[in-house]
Amino acid sequence: MNAAASKFVTCRCQCCDNGIEFDASDFAKDETRTVLCPHCELETILYVPPIPTPPAPPKKTTPPPVSKKLSPPMLPAATPSRPRINRSRIAILTAAMFGLTVALVPTVFLICTRLTVQETEARRQAQFQQQSADNLDEQVNHAYEAAPGARAGAKRYEDEADALASERDVGMLGGFVLAGFCCLIWVPGTIYLFVTG
Repeated sequence: MNAAASKFVTCRCQCCDNGIEFDASDFAKDETRTVLCPHCELETILYVPPIPTPPAPPKKTTPPPVSKKLSPPMLPAATPSRPRINRSRIAILTAAMFGLTVALVPTVFLICTRLTVQETEARRQAQFQQQSADNLDEQVNHAYEAAPGARAGAKRYEDEADALASERDVGMLGGFVLAGFCCLIWVPGTIYLFVTG
């Protein structure tokens, strides 16, 4: 057999999966033979493996023409607007606080004046009762019966005067604190309206 007519191919052993190279020039189409594998020495089937066909070259495709689209003009970025201050609400709140202050100050003054008058009257009654007690002390005949009652009345009027003085002080303090709070609200509002107006 000529070397030019030799056709060496390689097939895989069905037992050990090693390659077996042999001359397939005398093999017919789809012919198989049973031989011993030179690697594992077990029977396997020789066959001519199919010749792989080379893959077809990829077709060259021309890309579609790219249409040039005009981009829209760039608009300037909108600047965020500053929040608007409701000046009407500030004006209403300022006017309300001013009116409350105007109404509150005379009311506090009248209440404190009334409490002062009541305190003065109570202290006058206490002094009168004290003088009555002193006068009764001088009268030996009536001292034992009337002096203790007069002293108790003087003590009662004195306690009432102290209570009225405490109420007056608390009322004055609360009124001035509330009036000061109202001033802290309407004075800045008035200044703001005057500056921004």
